[in-house]
Amino acid sequence: MKRMIRFLKNCKALSEIDIDLSSFDINAVCYDIDADKYQNSSFYELVPIIYDQLNSISENIQHSNDLVSVDGREFIFRYNFQKLSNLRTLLAEVEGIYVDLTQTNIEAEHNKISALWSILSQIQYRGQTIKFKYIETRHIQISKSTEPWASMPNGWNYLGLSEGTRQYEFVDSSERHGRDNPSYIEVDVDRLINMDVAEMQKLLKIVKISMGFKSSRPDSRFGFVMAMSDSTHPEDTNLDINIAIFDGLKFYSTDEVYSGPLTLYKGRGYLPISMDPYFSYILNFDIKQINNKLIQSFNYKNLQNY
Repeated sequence: MKRMIRFLKNCKALSEIDIDLSSFDINAVCYDIDADKYQNSSFYELVPIIYDQLNSISENIQHSNDLVSVDGREFIFRYNFQKLSNLRTLLAEVEGIYVDLTQTNIEAEHNKISALWSILSQIQYRGQTIKFKYIETRHIQISKSTEPWASMPNGWNYLGLSEGTRQYEFVDSSERHGRDNPSYIEVDVDRLINMDVAEMQKLLKIVKISMGFKSSRPDSRFGFVMAMSDSTHPEDTNLDINIAIFDGLKFYSTDEVYSGPLTLYKGRGYLPISMDPYFSYILNFDIKQINNKLIQSFNYKNLQNY
């Protein structure tokens, strides 16, 4: 709430046009927003929420007439067309930032697709497929203790969903391989490099999922472990050669996140994510160099309707 109020005040102060809205007015606009929409949201996620609120007040006469002050004693815009005009001026300022963020998201997607395409082209063997195993990156509390060791803010775990599970709707039925076997998207590298549309759509989905969140789990982010499957036993994920871990922000080395075996005090277990440093060396897989090309802020997108 405070960040949204501060953001609108900054937009007003930085505008080249005099916007006649008081702190009292701005507070009322922000307090009118349903708290469920912005709880646990980052700054980039707040901008679209603020934009939608200002746009609704500007375009919906019922909304503007009904909006009241924080103490409930005063209608802010009812019969005050001049003040509503000033709100529309503020909306124009916010819209510019909102459009920039939307464009930034497109650029970030392009950067991630280019990076993955480049990596895959380096490991192009005839008939080679690459598994992109779903992972969930979130805070893991491993004990009721308040000691630092009991909390892992960068805990990662695989998503292994059995058929019929509805918890994560963006995982297709063909990508589900059982609760004890990570769900994954399989990409045929030869076909991808030869511009096969189906394989290109898979890569686009991988990027979009890695840059998304679910409103039902706003504390959770999603990513993938990129792995080469064993040609003799492609269905056995235990034989896979794990090459890279990444989410929407960047690629990670295993020492940056917790990815080992873990049993929670509630009895829930997490499978270990082990990487193959030798194969990464053979591929000349330079995480730092790749991330330098990926430096690009973006707005996480809601995957609820993916």
